[in-house]
Amino acid sequence: MQGIGLGLLLGLCAVSIRAQETPQLNETTNPAITETAVSSTELSSASPATEAMREPIDDEDFEPVLALGFIADHRRPVNGDYKHISQGFLVGEGDVGRFTSVGVTLGGGSMEFENGSNADLLSHSAFFGEVCLMAKQYFAPQHAFLRPYITAGVGCLLMAWEYRTPIGTEPIEVDTMIGFDGYAGAGLYVGLRKHWRLFAEMNTGVVALEGRTDRGVKNTMFDNFTYVGVKAGLCIAF
Repeated sequence: MQGIGLGLLLGLCAVSIRAQETPQLNETTNPAITETAVSSTELSSASPATEAMREPIDDEDFEPVLALGFIADHRRPVNGDYKHISQGFLVGEGDVGRFTSVGVTLGGGSMEFENGSNADLLSHSAFFGEVCLMAKQYFAPQHAFLRPYITAGVGCLLMAWEYRTPIGTEPIEVDTMIGFDGYAGAGLYVGLRKHWRLFAEMNTGVVALEGRTDRGVKNTMFDNFTYVGVKAGLCIAF
């Protein structure tokens, strides 16, 4: 009987010890499981696909470039009393992306009238001055040798001329008028050397003139007109 009682006592002690050790084992094991889950989450969040999505979309190869140069511009009006307009412009253009640039042109030139037309009989020595804002969208990146592009621009112009015979009670010999120009076209840039750019362009546009001159004379001489034109230029890039 003493042996049986001793055996039962030892069995109860063993069960009690196991019951006490089980929570400790769980407590020891659970943090490891949690750390493994956290590590798996971190690895998943740091996957190459996720990192690629976090990267900025900006082009790595883009570098700001400013170009200064000269443009020769020839326009042929398709209506009105005009023969042609020939102008020269200074241009400043800056790349704002691998495929996009914006710029400004400033210049002027002369306008020729059709012989015997109303504008030709009343005026001569017509001069055009214009400032224009333009943008270009290229189809090749910055450092490509050939860069075809499309372009559009808007400008404000000043037209000046002399009357063949002074008009008005207070004789007016010279007069001016404000107008607006808008155009769209396509062209090609050629990278001659690292810093030199040559380009040529064809465009079409519309010129709208005011109804009265700056001296208050009603405009019956110069019509609004559309035109086709060609440009060529040379720029140096910085």
